[in-house]
Amino acid sequence: MSNDIETRDKAILDAIAKLSTDLNQRMDKLEESNKKLEKALNDLRVGQAEIKGEIKALDNKIDGVEGKLVEKIDGVEGKLAEKIDGIDKRVGNLEFLNRVGVSSLIAGIIALIVKIFI
Repeated sequence: MSNDIETRDKAILDAIAKLSTDLNQRMDKLEESNKKLEKALNDLRVGQAEIKGEIKALDNKIDGVEGKLVEKIDGVEGKLAEKIDGIDKRVGNLEFLNRVGVSSLIAGIIALIVKIFI
């Protein structure tokens, strides 16, 4: 009976040792997985920081290009405004000349009619 108890105790101790070994192996695997996850997370953080820097650089470039475009658009607007003013003056002059010409033509026709009938 003492032998049976010792055998059972030894079997229980062996089972506990095996469970402890299995538990230690699983803990090691978990630690390795955790380290891999931490490394991946750090890589993501570094990548995110790089992307933020690139975004800021692109924003600065966009701001510079936007400023240049605004300047060019303002210059083109000024030139177009000058050309429109010039065209407006020419059209105004042509209207005046047309009115004078039509008025002169009407006055000449009236004078001719008056001369013929008088």
